[in-house]
Amino acid sequence: INLMKLKKKDVLALINKTSRGIALPDQIVSEIVDKTDGVPLFIEELSKEVIESGLVVEQEGRYILSGMKKELSIPATLRDSLTSRLDRLGSAKETAQLGAVIGREFPRDLLKAILPIDDDLLEAELAKLVDAELLYKSAVDARRYIFKHALIQDAAYESILKKTRHLLHEQIARTLPELTPQIEDSQPELLAYHYTAAGQPAKAIPLWLKAGQLAFAKSTNNEAVACFTKGLQLLVALPETPQVLQQELMFQLNLGMTLIAIKGYTDVDVEKAFMRAREICNLFGESPQLFPVLWGLWAFNLVRREFDQARQLGDELMHIAEQEDDDDLLLEAHITVGLNLLYSRGEFESARRHIEKAVSLYTRDKHEAHVAVYLQDPGVVALAHLCWLQWLTGDVDDALDTQEKLEALAQELGHPYSYAYSLIWTEVLHYFRLAPQQAQQAADRVLVIARQNIFPNWIADGEMVRGWALARQGRAEEGIELLKHGMAMWHAIGARLWLTQALGLLADALNENGRVDEALSTVNEALESVQKVKETYYESELWRLKGEILLKQSDANLAKAEECFLNAKKVAARQKAKIFELRATMQLVKIWRRRNNDQATHELESILNRITQGQGTDEVRTARDVLHDLKGKV
Repeated sequence: INLMKLKKKDVLALINKTSRGIALPDQIVSEIVDKTDGVPLFIEELSKEVIESGLVVEQEGRYILSGMKKELSIPATLRDSLTSRLDRLGSAKETAQLGAVIGREFPRDLLKAILPIDDDLLEAELAKLVDAELLYKSAVDARRYIFKHALIQDAAYESILKKTRHLLHEQIARTLPELTPQIEDSQPELLAYHYTAAGQPAKAIPLWLKAGQLAFAKSTNNEAVACFTKGLQLLVALPETPQVLQQELMFQLNLGMTLIAIKGYTDVDVEKAFMRAREICNLFGESPQLFPVLWGLWAFNLVRREFDQARQLGDELMHIAEQEDDDDLLLEAHITVGLNLLYSRGEFESARRHIEKAVSLYTRDKHEAHVAVYLQDPGVVALAHLCWLQWLTGDVDDALDTQEKLEALAQELGHPYSYAYSLIWTEVLHYFRLAPQQAQQAADRVLVIARQNIFPNWIADGEMVRGWALARQGRAEEGIELLKHGMAMWHAIGARLWLTQALGLLADALNENGRVDEALSTVNEALESVQKVKETYYESELWRLKGEILLKQSDANLAKAEECFLNAKKVAARQKAKIFELRATMQLVKIWRRRNNDQATHELESILNRITQGQGTDEVRTARDVLHDLKGKV
């Protein structure tokens, strides 16, 4: 919140309040106004400094100068003012200094354990600090005290010799576990901070790692990054011994996973962390951390659409898992290979076999801990992609059942990132189904959780699908703008996976709202991208969409549109994407039935015979009605 400086009338009012309504000499007021520059805390502190320093005395209901004007010396900076006030507190200054070393807020019991004074004197000194309005008692716990402002704490802290500060921090770090035995498990960052300030990195480093891991487990990811970063800063200053390198490996691995959550899979700092971790693994030869490190690099490359690298890393992960004969590793490896086959090759049936294997290996109680290593629950990831693959390959009813299991698992886990992940695949499943209302509902839920937890990749994705859904429901301008914003955000964080699909979303939204030329340009861009980067999983739909746009543009485009629908059908048949093939066939039937009723009947019957589920869905029911009509005309 940007706070403006106080205007002069408000400065004068604050001075008057601080002096309890007793007027200060005009020249004093003028100097306070000039030196404080409208900053409220500075105004308060300089006003108190004047009164407490003896520069003025109260006489007949107002303050007058106690000496000649030349003796008046108001400190030029707030730090000087605060230091001067502390100096006049006598022995209470030492209490304030120790409190400042402990932190902005500190418990009385810790002061008592360290200061060599009796209870009555400690109470008196704390009361003096409260009366001087340097400290407040906590409203929650009267045994805890809080510095009125961070600058007051800073002034007290900076007034201590550096060597003395180190000793105090060490003493605090040793005393805290005596007062609170569980503190290393509940607040390791507090001990880490004091050991760091005491100049003892060997004791601080493992505590920073533990603190970061605890924050990551609670999904307080910015705090986790701060802890991992502080630990790494300490490690950089140490010689590269095997122990130090092993510690750095753990920090880099944990930092990389946490950065995915708050910056997205493809941020340069994510790659930097995992690349450094891999370098360290190579120095050690075989390392237990190599598998999650390679997983992190695989995720980075997949979402960057570096498919060759992603496939190589996926194969490497599978090799390690099979060599170790470890079901936990095999679970993650089958997911990586399955996703590679889905996105870069469009081999839906092969991808589905790997994902089904992952689902069979998953047990919630056993694998729930994977989120602490891989950021996302593997059961959620596997079920999310299984429902896609089931739907794409024609098992529509199974897909909807799997989607329900997915959401139930995600809700039970209560892990924000995994829950957002489940909703992402749910919203896109509804988009595949061309169900804008359900897609919007899922996207709305995605955006709530993604914005609360600052997951930029899921914010971008949620905006894209919500934008499409709004455009499909008659809110064209708003929807298309939101869709474009989501695409720009997705691109800005370095993500490339799904962009061909996003272009398809945009082309469909434009086409539905009469912006046909823009729609055609957009779908052509998507198809060019498919050819360039081989992101083929959505290719069939793009060809079908292009055909529909061409027909909407002009009846003269009939031949070109037919060629597009044939391409869509060919790609879908190759990929075993039965629902996409049905859609392409339905478009071809509209053309063929005008000139070759038999061909239309044969092709539509062929694809419908291969779809055994989803008989109650609009698409399949409509297709069967058309087939019945075609047969009636034979």
